[in-house]
Amino acid sequence: MSFISNKGKGINKDRISVTKLGKSSLLTNEIPSLRLRLAEIVGEYDPKLKTIFLDGSSNKSKSVKDDDRIHCPTILIFLESANKLNIKAIHWKNFSLSGKPLPILLEFCGKYISLNTLRLESAQLQESDIKLLETFLKSNSNITDLDLSGNTYRSNFSSLLIDTKLKYLTLKFCNIDHEGLRDLIQPLKSAYHHSLIHLNLTSNIIGDIGAEEIASLLRINRVLISLNLCRNNITNDGATRILESLQSFHLNTEEISKRRMICYQYYIQKYEQMKAYTAPDPSLTTLVSEDLKSSSLSSAVKVKSKKSSKMREKKASKLSTSLVDLSSKSFSRTNTYAPSNIFIPPIADISDLVEVLDYQSAYHPFVKETMLDGFDFICRGNFVLKHLNISFNLLTEDILGRVCEMLMYQMSNGSSQEGLNNIIIYGNRFKSETAERMLLEIYDLLSLKMTNSSSGSLSIKGSKRDLRSRSKSSTQ
Repeated sequence: MSFISNKGKGINKDRISVTKLGKSSLLTNEIPSLRLRLAEIVGEYDPKLKTIFLDGSSNKSKSVKDDDRIHCPTILIFLESANKLNIKAIHWKNFSLSGKPLPILLEFCGKYISLNTLRLESAQLQESDIKLLETFLKSNSNITDLDLSGNTYRSNFSSLLIDTKLKYLTLKFCNIDHEGLRDLIQPLKSAYHHSLIHLNLTSNIIGDIGAEEIASLLRINRVLISLNLCRNNITNDGATRILESLQSFHLNTEEISKRRMICYQYYIQKYEQMKAYTAPDPSLTTLVSEDLKSSSLSSAVKVKSKKSSKMREKKASKLSTSLVDLSSKSFSRTNTYAPSNIFIPPIADISDLVEVLDYQSAYHPFVKETMLDGFDFICRGNFVLKHLNISFNLLTEDILGRVCEMLMYQMSNGSSQEGLNNIIIYGNRFKSETAERMLLEIYDLLSLKMTNSSSGSLSIKGSKRDLRSRSKSSTQ
């Protein structure tokens, strides 16, 4: 099967491999059409298309072998298998998509509900392209995996996380600093509202300030389970802030305000329920009020006529009461206390909270996972994050003690299925025998947790032998 480019030249079979698409007339018609439409826009560069079967059938290689046209557009179309021609993923590589090409590609992607992964690497996306991609994601909820690596778009990507169904977001080599990170993660600062479970920020420049932003996110987010911060210029200070969010921590002023708001909603709704439950019958209330009104009118004249005489009798009675009589009377003593400034959490179990409040509020970590200790509110910490990659940063061996402390806390205060079970920390400045011992201790802690867990894989990337050899090589 051959296709004609916009120059009228035949395309080599090595460039386009769609022979396995004959079983699907839709794919057979659409893929050549996509290539031709893109070729008209990108000019002399014919897009290089290749289909890859995810089950490995009729295809041993999982990547494109570059031919002599290194800088041509490359489109990888991943199909489920040779028998099931369902498009699962589309990768665009090595060429700009900005402007006219992006709408054409998104139009093609929008036709396949089986498509769940979209990777637009180094596509030179601009602000208008991000807005177009945002609209596409909102109307195509089947896209759950987005990779925009290599797009150094200076504004923020946060709009891609608003009202979309993304579960996996990869932003490697996007030149994201701490300010861009702050904007990016803002939509994720809720307990359970967003669906994102994996965030890959490898090879950016967030630094320690960005690490603090990540820590503030982990204090509240209870959906994210995987975080990759490899090569981000993070030192011990930034890593410590992240590890602290995985242990018990004191709520700050803003977090206490959030807790109080949720508790206030709970009390208000409970009050409304009690008020509705104890409200009298309106008809009975009307009858009683009418009887009281009529009786008060009939007795008004009598009260007025005897008013002056009763007043004189009262005055005489008060004057006749002696001081001795007053002193002989006994009074019960009651202690009164000034109102406390401490906000008392609602006395309710989780079932009552769920019944009264919505799920987001009832299970909010500042409510469900927080207790009052004296004058402080203490949150249990994040036990949802499973995977953390902080390799190839600026960490020293001092951080290893913090890692051990965090792991021991989580093992003591959570089940074997909860908490961090995979941490990648190699490639840092660990050059002593002490660091080697600490790495082995971390490995032992994770191994112990794995033996107590019925499922899951827990490691710090490598066996004991790997850790020893890695540490020895770093000391040489």
